This record gives sequence, C-alpha cells and structure tokens, in this order.
Amino acid sequence: MILETAALVALVSVPAAAAVRAGFLSWRGRRRNQRDLCADCAGPHYAAPAYDAPALVQGRTVCGPCAARHRRRLRVALGLVAVLTGTAVVGGVAAAAMGAIGWGLPALLAAEYAAVFGGALAWMKRRNRQAHQELLAGTGAAPRLTSGAGTAASAR
Repeated sequence: MILETAALVALVSVPAAAAVRAGFLSWRGRRRNQRDLCADCAGPHYAAPAYDAPALVQGRTVCGPCAARHRRRLRVALGLVAVLTGTAVVGGVAAAAMGAIGWGLPALLAAEYAAVFGGALAWMKRRNRQAHQELLAGTGAAPRLTSGAGTAASAR
C-alpha cells in the first residue's frame, strides 16, 4: 500500500515540480538576457576562457561554456529517453504476446512517448526561432550565434 502511494505521489509531483522549475529557469533566464548576461550562469556572453560564441538554448541566450554543457546534457537525456521508450515498448509487446495485456498498451506507449518528446523538441526549436527573430528585430542585423544544445540552432 505504501509503495503504491509513493509511486502515485511521484507520478504526480515530479512532473509538476519539473514544470515549475522549467518556468522559473525560463523567467530567470529572460531577466538575465535583458541585462545582456548568460541565462544560465549570469556571466558575460563572451567570457575570457570561452572560445565559442553565445548560443540560443530553449529561446534564451547562453555563453559558450553553458552551451557546451547543454549539448552534453541533451545528448545524454535523449539517449536515456530512447532507452526508456524502447524498454517500455518492448516490455509492452512482451506482455501483450504473453497475453497479460492487450496490444493497445504498447501502441499507446509508443504514441505517447513520441508525442511528448517530439513535442518537447519542436517546442525548443520554436522558442529558438522566436528568440532569433526578436534579436533580429532589436538589432537590425543577425547576431553571431552558434547552435546550442543540439536542437538549439539559429533560425534559418
């Protein structure tokens, strides 16, 4: 009974906490970008040891070292998502093949994971395009930006 309750609390509270954290980081990053600072570390966009140009990550401008950190983290996260998705679908197919559940669950899992994670990637790219357009409107010229966290690229 306690384990089921803990699992239910985790299923409800972890995504909500993650959404609140993402909203706070976006708000803080927007405020830092208004002061021409990195959205993550609040440092200058062109730090002395950084050789990379600033990048757009989820619609916020970050310095080169922070962009490199985001690239590494996104690669690891996408790898984990692929493994979890594969495990869930294979487990659902195995359970359906043994007759424990119907075939609708594996199809539902595959569609759900594709919609959630594909939607997140599309949302990040859209935020980057919007931020790039805002930068263009404010300066009149395209700033030099590199691709951020794998999916974060300057709008083309």
